[in-house]
Amino acid sequence: MTHAEPFTLHDANYYMRDHSQKNYIAGYRRQIQYVNALVLETVDAILTQSTTPPIIILQGDHGPGAYLHWGSLEKTLPAERFGILNAYYFPDQDYALLYPSISPVNSFRVLSTQFLDTEFALLPDRHYYSSWSFPFDFTEVTDLELP
Repeated sequence: MTHAEPFTLHDANYYMRDHSQKNYIAGYRRQIQYVNALVLETVDAILTQSTTPPIIILQGDHGPGAYLHWGSLEKTLPAERFGILNAYYFPDQDYALLYPSISPVNSFRVLSTQFLDTEFALLPDRHYYSSWSFPFDFTEVTDLELP
């Protein structure tokens, strides 16, 4: 896949200073389609080549930023940014300890409890927003939902 646009680390409203929200969404979609193809190929290879049944966890660090504003929580849709890929493959197919609102902070606690005979208590599944200018000034946004 070729890419005509120069690479940038700009995201969300910083990216959209020079591009439209529509372009951001279209570009994000193309990236996801490309990465999905690579991930599926990789997972298939792991499943077919593993001599020991594997445990696979695929997690994103964040969702898209078409509705993220780095300087304003009021202009941000937190649920979009916190909607991440969170996929599991357990060789025993027992997913009873997982739940719909699980966040990455608890994924490996569940894995450890289920497969390593440990008992790590689950932590609260919380989400926080901080601005680009004040990255350590956190505002909890766990209960903010899609409009």
